[in-house]
Amino acid sequence: MKNLYLFLFLFLCCACSKSGKKEVMAKELSKKPILSASFDSLLSEVRNLPSQDKIAYMIQISYRNEEEIGGIQKQEQLLMEVLPLSSGKKRKEVLLQLVTIYNNLDRFGVSGADLKGLKWIEMLETNHSLSQEEEWQVNEMKALLLNERGNQEEFLSIWYKLLRQYREADKPEEIGKCLLTIAKHFVMLEDYDNALPLYEEAYQLAVEHEFVDLQKSSGIMLIKHLCEAGYYSKSLEYYNQISQEIASNSSMQNEIVKNYMELNKPDSARIYLSKRLLSEEGSNKIVLNCMMAETYILEGKEDSASAFLDRAMISYDEKSNYYQRKGKNVVLPNCFLSPCYLFADLLWKSGKIQQANQYYTIAEPLMKDIVKTPIRMELQIKALTNFSSFCRETKQYEKALDLLARRDSVLQTYLEFKAKNDKKIMQNV
Repeated sequence: MKNLYLFLFLFLCCACSKSGKKEVMAKELSKKPILSASFDSLLSEVRNLPSQDKIAYMIQISYRNEEEIGGIQKQEQLLMEVLPLSSGKKRKEVLLQLVTIYNNLDRFGVSGADLKGLKWIEMLETNHSLSQEEEWQVNEMKALLLNERGNQEEFLSIWYKLLRQYREADKPEEIGKCLLTIAKHFVMLEDYDNALPLYEEAYQLAVEHEFVDLQKSSGIMLIKHLCEAGYYSKSLEYYNQISQEIASNSSMQNEIVKNYMELNKPDSARIYLSKRLLSEEGSNKIVLNCMMAETYILEGKEDSASAFLDRAMISYDEKSNYYQRKGKNVVLPNCFLSPCYLFADLLWKSGKIQQANQYYTIAEPLMKDIVKTPIRMELQIKALTNFSSFCRETKQYEKALDLLARRDSVLQTYLEFKAKNDKKIMQNV
């Protein structure tokens, strides 16, 4: 009997020792940088362990939140190493982690990551029984990968299915994530009619359940895209509802200034701009002075508009000279396009032809710059049209034709872009 107790005691001691060693190993693996000699040294020990332990460690490593491509690729390599050794639930877990890894690599722009991820998803769906949570996880990753492949129809179909399932399961956080994802997709298509109700629902959901992050993200998107869609008063209503933390965000205040300008309330716009001009420096100061100039252009106040445009140009010259001393060139910021051509319009109407020509000329490179967003294209089209009319009236006929040709080129690109997006919207309705 004593021998039996002794055997059990020794067995337990051995088991505890092994358990302790595993805990130490797991802790060390979690602390060491994955792209380091010390990590590789531990890895060599892991590779000598029995298959079951080796698989467990490799899965554990795959859960690490790596922020560099090299680290994620190493996780992929280690999972592929144990995939042939795994079976049953462990094999399913390895495959799930592989799909996660390929999603991460795809976000880094690694070529072929989307195809590999979809391949393992197909294997998971074909050969393994997934729990509801696992099915949701896989479908979310599948939708993201399909979108990268340009399969937007199936992307939306999956997200709408997930949205319905999350509603049925009463999962408000997941519902919010779905709403934001689908809304973002519609914004990319410039389909605000479909996007805005989704953002509004996400915002109300966040308020109801006190989801701070969701309220912040949906609130910011509502203010921004309501403004872009022309709902200026409604954008201001949401701005007045959100927390002070969001309200103090500089990009949000730019939207508020635009709302007030579009509502023909330059005085209100200047209140926000004046406060920020007192506190901000550098490139932001250039943008703010340009915006301040526009508020005075709207009222036809030439002297004030000129003063703020001069301040913006002085700040730009200082920045340009600083970088030129370091051997770098600074391109005139796009924020000058709108105030310069609008101020030129104002001077032209006042009969100040030479000064108008000066400001049109400052803005000309920005009128002809290659841009990719519809909003900037629209601005270029207006500026080129007005500058061409000015040149025609001042008998600069050759220049007027050149500007019209450039305007027509931008207009064609803009119309093609809109037609392409309208087609996508119709396919996804």
